[in-house]
Amino acid sequence: MDSILESESGKPIGTLSAGEDITERINLENELRENEEKYRAIFMEARAGIILIDAETGIIVECNPSFEKITGRSFEELRNMKLWDTVPPEQREKIQVDLSQMASTTDGLAGEGLHVRPDGTRVTVEYYWKSVTINGKVYIQSISHDVSRRKLTELMIRESEEKFAKAFQASPDFMTIMDENHRFIEVNEAFIRGTGFTREEVLGHTPADLHRWVFPEQEQKVIELLATEGKVTEQEFHLRKKDGSVQVMVMTIEQISVGGKPHNLSIARDITERKKTEKALRETQERFNRAFHGSPDMVLITRLDDGIIIDANDKLLETAGLQFDQVVGQSIYELKKRMNLEPDVHLIEPLLSEGHIENLELKSNYPEGNFMWLSLSASLIDIDGQHCILASIRDITLQKRIEEALKESEEKFSKAFHNSPDAITITDATTSVILDVNESACEMTGYSRQEMLGKPIYELGVYTSPESRKWIEDTMVR
Repeated sequence: MDSILESESGKPIGTLSAGEDITERINLENELRENEEKYRAIFMEARAGIILIDAETGIIVECNPSFEKITGRSFEELRNMKLWDTVPPEQREKIQVDLSQMASTTDGLAGEGLHVRPDGTRVTVEYYWKSVTINGKVYIQSISHDVSRRKLTELMIRESEEKFAKAFQASPDFMTIMDENHRFIEVNEAFIRGTGFTREEVLGHTPADLHRWVFPEQEQKVIELLATEGKVTEQEFHLRKKDGSVQVMVMTIEQISVGGKPHNLSIARDITERKKTEKALRETQERFNRAFHGSPDMVLITRLDDGIIIDANDKLLETAGLQFDQVVGQSIYELKKRMNLEPDVHLIEPLLSEGHIENLELKSNYPEGNFMWLSLSASLIDIDGQHCILASIRDITLQKRIEEALKESEEKFSKAFHNSPDAITITDATTSVILDVNESACEMTGYSRQEMLGKPIYELGVYTSPESRKWIEDTMVR
């Protein structure tokens, strides 16, 4: 500021200047303006929802875009609203009480709450409140983070864990979780029931501690597979129960994370009974194969639906004069035609109605001119779920020849017996009952054939004296 200096006569003789250095003030003002701009930029760009609330009325006086996004409202809508108007009805009273308390304390307040958007969507937030004084007026500054997605994820994780826990415990398979040192940290009920151990005996111990491994090399195999491949898939192991009996198990092991640390989830199925059944089935099949291929009869198996031969034994191949591949895969009707079987019977109907055929006699002219008598027996069987016919064919040619020879012999004896001029009787050696007589005996005794048959010979009075009768009886006994 400048002043004019005058002489005593009032004549200007100079000027007087005075000044103040305001550089520091200017700098402070500039710094304050820059800080306000920085704060404003941070306020507007912050991902957290930030609001300034009038502590006395609860009205929102300032908010950033993130809070607009959380509540689903613009600042123009929010600036005339009280904070509790943005929350569910059940939380409004608590918000009012908390705001009232915040106005009289410098302590901060952290909590979790909900905001309700105009469309009814509820947004979960974690907030931090702190009272601030601006130009002598008390406000509440609130910083809130939308944790809805995290809460949903946590809920999904909890539900997933609950589902896993239920599935883990309810599984009929043995399920265990072991830490990186192969110690059991959890086992399910199927494991407890199936092994005979109590939970207390298992948890904190390794399979080796419980003497579970029957073969140490199998334990080493598991360790190596986990080290090299990170898992074990459908491997068969022998494991010992508490009572010392052995179980055959099919086991799968996957690596999982528990509390950020690697663990092994093991799922094992007891196939002990299945293995016994498979062994018994193999032994039965072996016995069947030995009986099938070693049978002195011709044996073959055909499919019921199309008559294709699926197996034939050596005896049939030998009799038919064919190789295995000339029979198997061919139709049974071709084999019947080749062996020239008579009569041309149909087997399907009686098989379906009765389930089996017994001793059906057939005649074969194969090779041509070489007649054979055959006896066929067949039954229905299932092989791998497919209906089949198991047929056994016995060569009864020799038996038929013997029967024919016996028949001829009987006919010759009958002719000689009945045409003999001598009296002949056939009696039971024990009872002396007459079984047969010829014509000459009837003529000699004067009895008819009907009168003599079935009666003891001594009742007919044919003996001339008691001594003759006794001699005859003694001779018969000897």
